[in-house]
Amino acid sequence: MLIYVFALIFGFFVGSLPTTYLLLKWRREMDIRNEGTGNVGTMNVYEVTNSRALGIAVLVIDVLKAVAAVLIAREIFGEGFWTMGVAGLGATLGHNYNPWLGFKGGRGLATTLGVSLVLGWVIAAAWLLAYATVYAARKDIHTGNIAATIVMPVVLAVIPGATMIALVPGAAPLDIVLLSVCMAILILLGHFSVISQFFKSSVTHQ
Repeated sequence: MLIYVFALIFGFFVGSLPTTYLLLKWRREMDIRNEGTGNVGTMNVYEVTNSRALGIAVLVIDVLKAVAAVLIAREIFGEGFWTMGVAGLGATLGHNYNPWLGFKGGRGLATTLGVSLVLGWVIAAAWLLAYATVYAARKDIHTGNIAATIVMPVVLAVIPGATMIALVPGAAPLDIVLLSVCMAILILLGHFSVISQFFKSSVTHQ
């Protein structure tokens, strides 16, 4: 059990590296926490700076932070699926609730993508499939994000053999589903302000 605690702490540290904040300070001399939604993720950076290059750079860096957390944890703590998975979840926690930035952060999409690319790309594939379907119908990014996040574990659980596509050494299908549930919870928590605003607006219009 102790090894999971250490893996979580390590992942949290890697995920909390304030890369977006430093990048925007360097390139635009701005504190991204005080701009737009205050989010340090890809979408807010793009909307605030109107720079596709900066938005893509933030996305890639956040994905790579999670990938690094998982792969380095494998070298330090061993190749166990959940040792690596816990480190990846820790990276998302560190990214979403960054202690160096007053516990402000992103919404966890890029970091969970990084984790899934290492531990089970089928998780990302299920999310993207659900997102594309919802976005095509609603044309709203946040609605697509939230709906895809909720649907993702369901898709993996109900489609026979879907989790085996991942071919993760030592991972049972249930492991992939449980990891996707943990990821979904973190993403939904990262979207808490969006979800609460949606419900407030629904109540107002009733």
